[in-house]
Amino acid sequence: MIRVYQTIISDEEKGIHGNCFPACIASILELRLDEIPKLQDMGSNWFPVLWDFLISRGFTCFGTGRKEEVGSYRKGVDGYYIVNGKSPRGFKRGHSVVFYEGKLVHDPHPSGLGLLDIRDFFMIERQ
Repeated sequence: MIRVYQTIISDEEKGIHGNCFPACIASILELRLDEIPKLQDMGSNWFPVLWDFLISRGFTCFGTGRKEEVGSYRKGVDGYYIVNGKSPRGFKRGHSVVFYEGKLVHDPHPSGLGLLDIRDFFMIERQ
């Protein structure tokens, strides 16, 4: 895993969605952020784009797991996975960070504040 930081910060008043989730994907796959599709701009159409992207790179996605399972999940890409939850900055869409063995290891937001609580986690694995 490499630490990739988001370059777009959410601003709900202006309708800007941050790119924390793509930054987490880039971190786990050890890619540049500009290599990841701009999922934050795709509304509800983001998952098929992500699926095609991951498959083309030799990965697959199992969707989300329940928050109760976040500490017991040991697969992911080299053990890393994306956890989604409540943003400490109050953004309604939430925030995404990278976990390893049930612990936060990377927050792509410059503040590094992590999450206030966990909603679910996103499972990407090698094919």
